[in-house]
Amino acid sequence: MKKLKRNILIFISLLIAFFVFIPNVSDAASYSRLSDMIEDKGNAEGKTVDVSFSTLTNNNNKTLYCIQHGIGFTRATYKVKRYIHIEGNVAKNKNGVKKSSRYNGVLGYIIAKEQGFGDGYPNYSPAQLVVYHVINDWFSSVGSSLGINLTYSGNSAMENLNQPAYAEGNKLFIEAWDDYANVIGTATTELTMIDRTSKNATSNKVGVQNVIENNVEYVRVGPFKYQYSAGTMSS
Repeated sequence: MKKLKRNILIFISLLIAFFVFIPNVSDAASYSRLSDMIEDKGNAEGKTVDVSFSTLTNNNNKTLYCIQHGIGFTRATYKVKRYIHIEGNVAKNKNGVKKSSRYNGVLGYIIAKEQGFGDGYPNYSPAQLVVYHVINDWFSSVGSSLGINLTYSGNSAMENLNQPAYAEGNKLFIEAWDDYANVIGTATTELTMIDRTSKNATSNKVGVQNVIENNVEYVRVGPFKYQYSAGTMSS
């Protein structure tokens, strides 16, 4: 099982009512492009970027999601509230504070799918449905410990994904929870990997071999063997 590393940038006013967070309209944005802000990682905290609804639905922004269902969105300059790093089932903020939860694994898995927001109501991507479904639980169990809690009552509309309209989202959530977050290790430990591939033995050394599958020739390289905190995988 491959460890996922994903960085989450949570905007202070991303789909938040303006009376709580006022857009910074008087000063120029710190970043001219969203991609520049993402590359800056933890250094982006407190800085600003221009975001619009088209930014959210743009196919080039496949790791950008909405975290508050049903709130209107307007083009403005927004401030980055927190930078969160997720590795396996462990999340860490810029100051090194860590919090373990399977919700971290689910969120990281979903972001890694790179499905993006979709086209908006009612045409959300399956990944966006799962984000709405788990984000309040993530804020309560993880985010609040890392200095960010934007739980929102409107997300309750997605509490029950077990209905026909949300079938693909429900399938993806089960996949993320059961097949990834529940497998990579306990919620209280970071996933570790040790390379156990034989390097000196005369047998089972890594080699290259031509193989034919379904009348198609491939090059097989291996075998490789890795030990994880959740068990051993070899190929």
